[in-house]
Parts: sequence; structure tokens; C-alpha cells
Amino acid sequence: MEFTLKDFSRFYTGANRQAILLFSKLVESRQVIPYKIRNKDFSIEVASTTAFTLNLVFHNVLIEDGRHPAEIMMDHIRIERGEGVFRLKFHNILKNEDPPRESSFVFDSLGSAILLWNYNFYTQEIVPGSQKIPWCLMDEPMRALLGKASYLGSDSLNEYEKKILPAVRFLDVIFGVFLHEKTVIAYGRSNIYYDKEVLDSMEFNENEKKAGIALMEQFGWLESKQKFLHFDTDKEAFFKCFVRQLTQKEGKTLYTWLKTNLSAATSEYPRLKQVLPVYAGNHRIICTSIDSVMHDCGYEGSYPDFRKEKKAQFIEISQVYERKYTYLNEKKKLELISFVESIVGGCLTVTALHGTILGRRKTDIYDTSMTAIDGCFTEQGRRRCQIGPALVIDPDMDEGQVMDLTHDFIMELVK
Repeated sequence: MEFTLKDFSRFYTGANRQAILLFSKLVESRQVIPYKIRNKDFSIEVASTTAFTLNLVFHNVLIEDGRHPAEIMMDHIRIERGEGVFRLKFHNILKNEDPPRESSFVFDSLGSAILLWNYNFYTQEIVPGSQKIPWCLMDEPMRALLGKASYLGSDSLNEYEKKILPAVRFLDVIFGVFLHEKTVIAYGRSNIYYDKEVLDSMEFNENEKKAGIALMEQFGWLESKQKFLHFDTDKEAFFKCFVRQLTQKEGKTLYTWLKTNLSAATSEYPRLKQVLPVYAGNHRIICTSIDSVMHDCGYEGSYPDFRKEKKAQFIEISQVYERKYTYLNEKKKLELISFVESIVGGCLTVTALHGTILGRRKTDIYDTSMTAIDGCFTEQGRRRCQIGPALVIDPDMDEGQVMDLTHDFIMELVK
């Protein structure tokens, strides 16, 4: 008896069944599939986000026609069930044979392999000068969570992922406009410019509306909630109000809540250095080198967050009154440097964030939990954050090259 992939999936449950169905979609969309069998396993990547990769794995494979092309595009797939084995038959339409020749392989069983569940994993380049940090950093792990829920269903989520999923779905709609290239936050963050057509396209379904209201009630964003109740008649008022709260001091509460739950959701999954070759050894070298140089330069803390207290000795010119005057600003200033890791083009990239907080109260300066991210959330101009240079480590670099490059990077950063 022969089965299509969809029919064959009925013999399985959970992630295994979902992997077969996603494989069927790849075949239907005419995706090219790399063809490499290792240790008698044939693994096909059927879904991928920055949080995970889902592979469909055929075990104990034997190619019957003896051919082993570099890649294939499968068509007319059938699975034949025999005594103790299965036979997968297909046409490789990349060969352009007329008539097409049938290829096949037998396998004992199949299963799914889920790799790299990690929401601290970035693949995007962090662009200097962005005024939308830290939310541009949160966008990728949030999309990863949405991808997991979409591919594997809500039942696959752990308690922390389930806790924030409704809020993430609501925020994803807003981020579609907020992180759009035509949306600009002016100096002081009081004025927000955007493309009217992009804003007009922003829509929420009923579940997203309920999640949004619950989120704003949870954090006490009552002004945004009130404007959201009139979203259909005045999208601009809600959008501007909500973005102001995202970028001002109260936005840190929402950021911390999301980040804490994503970190907790990640904790039970493999660490990057266990599964990514570029992390092997390099991560330890970078941490040790940065810690050493930053401490030599008078910074406190440990990788990835450092701080240094300074007495601000600069001249300010006041133009509030008709008669201009200058005075020495004697407030204390807290300089913060944090490092954000990403994998871009197969290279480990460490990007520096510079944060500055001009203390109005002693608690602003002596709060040791503050990082450069705190500078993203404005407070009447006393906080700032900007993206600095990046360190790029190629997997082929030896230990000496990594150490030298890291040392030069930090010396240039703090000079």
C-alpha cells in the first residue's frame, strides 16, 4: 500500500506529525532540498526561526538506486509500507529527465529533531544610530516565539512562553508600524513621524484586542488603553501614545517583563556555545578579554554589562531666559556599556551599546542593576543610548587572533 505524505502523517502525533506536514508543504512549494546522508540518517530542515530548527529525520536510510546528488527537488512522493521498513519514492525534477526516472530510498523509522530553542539568539545586524532600541532587539525573539507557536501549536509552549504569547501577538501588530523604516522618532521622542498608509493597514483581531487591553491594564498604561478603545476612529492617537510609553521610562517595565520570561523560557534549552561551532572556545576568550580590559580602564561589572561613574564637567548654555548664561554642570553621570551578541553571516558578532544617565537622584547613579539598555528609556533628556562599534569573530580564527582582535576592539571603544 502506498501513501502520500499527508496520509502517512496520520500514523504520527505531536512534533513528528507536524514535521511530516511541513515537509509536505516544502515539496508542494518546489523547495530545493540538500541531499546529504550522515550515519545513515537523512535530515531535512522543515522549519526554522532564530529560536529553533525543526528537522524531519529518516533513520537507517539506504539509497536503492545508488545515486547521491548534491540536492534534489522532490515531486510525486509516495511512501510504501513493507515488512519492517518503509520505501520513499520520488522524482528528482532538477534532473530534467524525459521520461523522469524514479528514485527511492528505504528507511526504518522517522522522527523529528528540534535544535536550538534559544531566545537570546540574534541573527540580525544591529545598525548604528537606531532610535528604536531595545525594541528592535526584542523583535527577533518575539518573532521566534510566534514562529514556534505557529509551526508546532500552543501546546508545544512552556509556561513562560504561554504567559507572554498573547502580549507578543498584540505587540507584533504595533511593531509592524513602529519598526517600519518610514517611522521616525524625533529628538526628545515627543514627535513621531510615520507613513499614513502603513498606519492605516494596522489592524487587530478580537483576541489581539483583548490581549492588548489586558497588557495595558497590567502595567497601568491607562491613557493608551483609553485611546485603544477608540482605535477604529483614531489610529494615530493610540499609536503615538503607545510608542511614547514604549520609549519613555515606563517602557522599561514592559521590556523587563518580556525579557525575564523569554530568558526563563530559554533556560531549559541548550546554550548557544553547546550547539554553535562559532561559540566553541571563542565565547570564553571574548568574555575573559573584555572583563580584563574593562576593569583595567576603571569600569565595574562583568560581561556583558559594565558601568563607570563620572563627574560631569561640561559647560551648559541656557537659552530659557532672554539673558543667556553659562554654568558648570556638577551632576554626576553614569556611563554604561553593554554588549549584545548575534550570529551574522556565520560569524559571532559582539555589538557595543553606550548608555548615559545624568543622575537627578543618588538612586539613579548607585542602582547597580542599571545597564546600557536603561539609557533607551528617556526621562526628560537625562538618559541616552546609542549603538557603538561591533567585534566580528570568524569561526576560522585561532585563539591568538580572537584575543588580539578583542583587545583592540575594547581599547578603541573606551579610549
